[in-house]
Amino acid sequence: MTNISITHTEGEKRIESLLGKLPASEFHCYAEPRIDSSFTTSRYPDFVILWRQKGLIALEVKDWQEIKGGNQRQVTIVTRQHEEVQKENPVMTARQYSFNIKNLFEKRRELLTYYDGQERLQFPCESLVVLPFIQKSTISALESVNIFPENTVLSWDDCLSVDTFQTALERMRWTFLIGEPISEVQMEVIQHTLHTVEVRVKRENALSSTESVDGEKRGDLTESQEQIIFSPLPRLESSFYTHLVRGVAGSGKTVVVTKRAELLAKLRPDLRILVMAFNLDLAKDLRKRITNKHIVVSAFYDICKTVLGDKYPQGDKYNDELSPLTIRSWVKQNQELFSGSSLTADFASQEITRRKDKLLHTDKQYSADLHERQVFLDESTIQDLCAIYELYKDHQDALKASGEEWADWEDVPELTRQALIKRHKLLRYYDVIMIDEAQDMAPSWMQVTKQLLKPGGYLLLCDDPVQSLWRSFNWKAKGITEQKVDTLALPLRTTGAIADLAQSLFDIAPEMHVDFDWDGYPFRTDHLMPGTLPVLRQFASEEVEQTTILKLVQDRIAGGTPGHQIAIFYPSVSQNKFWEIPLLKKLEVYTRNFNKIKGMEVERVFVTNLHYLFNDIQGNNGIALLNAIRKLFVATTRARIELHISFVGELPEKLAPFQSYAQVYSEDS
Repeated sequence: MTNISITHTEGEKRIESLLGKLPASEFHCYAEPRIDSSFTTSRYPDFVILWRQKGLIALEVKDWQEIKGGNQRQVTIVTRQHEEVQKENPVMTARQYSFNIKNLFEKRRELLTYYDGQERLQFPCESLVVLPFIQKSTISALESVNIFPENTVLSWDDCLSVDTFQTALERMRWTFLIGEPISEVQMEVIQHTLHTVEVRVKRENALSSTESVDGEKRGDLTESQEQIIFSPLPRLESSFYTHLVRGVAGSGKTVVVTKRAELLAKLRPDLRILVMAFNLDLAKDLRKRITNKHIVVSAFYDICKTVLGDKYPQGDKYNDELSPLTIRSWVKQNQELFSGSSLTADFASQEITRRKDKLLHTDKQYSADLHERQVFLDESTIQDLCAIYELYKDHQDALKASGEEWADWEDVPELTRQALIKRHKLLRYYDVIMIDEAQDMAPSWMQVTKQLLKPGGYLLLCDDPVQSLWRSFNWKAKGITEQKVDTLALPLRTTGAIADLAQSLFDIAPEMHVDFDWDGYPFRTDHLMPGTLPVLRQFASEEVEQTTILKLVQDRIAGGTPGHQIAIFYPSVSQNKFWEIPLLKKLEVYTRNFNKIKGMEVERVFVTNLHYLFNDIQGNNGIALLNAIRKLFVATTRARIELHISFVGELPEKLAPFQSYAQVYSEDS
């Protein structure tokens, strides 16, 4: 903790010296911490002592030389100019400081505990006055006439040495005794709450200024990340508190989620905490990062499966398990229904999904939604989309009437919500819910999330609208209208060269960086290591592309890069099954299609078969183009130090700006 320059009186300097000599294992002392409570703004007590075995003490120090008398509200002092002056009784001043500190801490639920059925602060906040130039006999006389309460004012005699000072502290009376010493995790939170700087002479056993709650150095966190991780967990009686963390790609949103969850779990083991992601891969990654067994980490649909039990839809298979039906499967099986239009199966299924996610039951509602998104499709395309939607609804109705499984993935959230409100055990169950990659959460998903959260609960949402691969809704559409917003504006993951190439995509699709309700792009890159230019490779055939990329991957592993620090990303087409070969699995190389690349990072990334990503995009389909570009942006920003992008044939025309930010190679070079 860095020392700051504070101008002290002679008495304050004397007390600061004593505080710095108290045993570091028990006492942490702070000079002029800032108190921002509902009763006062930026008030600064002279010192605060955090006594791990007892609680907190607010110290008021006065350099008075003589006290003539007074009462419980005021005392009469004699100045150096021999004038008698009325001053507020310092006991009242010190009590006000401790009251304000207590009020501030009581608004942080992570510093509370249950006692007699109610939440209260885990430790007492007391007050103390120090008069280092007044004799003990004078203090005793004032105590005898009830001007000073007993053992609340220290005298010159108590400040002769650190031993006499500590002995005087031990005579204090405490409102209540704590069961366990204040933990280092609690001390971190207290310090952040009071914006404190510790008073400490250097010693070997003092708490390191870089020590973090999990043993890592605090220097590993940016100031913005740290402020979010240690931000107050508010105490509410009803509704819930929404904390939205918006961050650019690679800015550490997942770090904030995991470390904040761990911190709250350590401070309040009684709180029920759920950390959630929208898919299985993300949830798996979060489970690796979060070690506290009291924290529930789950994919959204696994929560739905828990709630629905044997009523969970099982009409299809996903990852070798029975699962709900898939809209895209039905659309692909019925492509003849729109063979004469410019629609693709991906786009048609995506728009049906959006209508169900947002409950756009009528064609008029859907047309209004297209207008709101500024998506300009020709009238015949809109009519085709509406007709396919009606046919799909008829298909589901027919399945339902015949007693077959009819529900798809988009029906599951509403089924879950209905099951919850029938007094399911998870209804209003969690005190804290944190969601990573929340931009892909649908409005129906948020309704379920709200049902899971207790009144007065805390909801943390980390998102980046530019990385919306599955769904694009602003938070108002998701039912979130009031929230505290923090921003992580600087990327930390990648190099400047890779970031510059990724951001050239904003030249291709300017609407990417003005996405609904946040404009976080383009971001700064001058703080990043420059790095080497990404490589753009052109091939004449997929066979040569596959052979070349496979050799490059093997060369990187032979050169010392672990296989799990290499990823191969590809569009979701049947031809790309090549990348799932046993050799790559044995080498532990991460191979995924573009739909499964969120929330991860590796040293080296190979983006392959780029030609497929843009092949099916029609000229009038701005939504599909934007989705393709978003997938490419997310894929490129997964790389820390090396990025290769390859394609067969000609570079898609839309990606021409890439050539200015990459080393370009053809098959023969």
